[in-house]
Amino acid sequence: MSTVGLAALTGYLDYVLLPALAVFIGLTVYAFWRKKHYDASYESNFKAPRSFPSEK
Repeated sequence: MSTVGLAALTGYLDYVLLPALAVFIGLTVYAFWRKKHYDASYESNFKAPRSFPSEK
């Protein structure tokens, strides 16, 4: 009898799993976007030539 109850719930899994999939795909895209911007700002901060006080 429990398998009949669980089978009745599988029809509603689309309403839960598809939005969850969309949220996790969005989270992944956001993480890659943030990483790209972080890497770009990190490179621009350290491309300038460094001058140390001992070199003057």
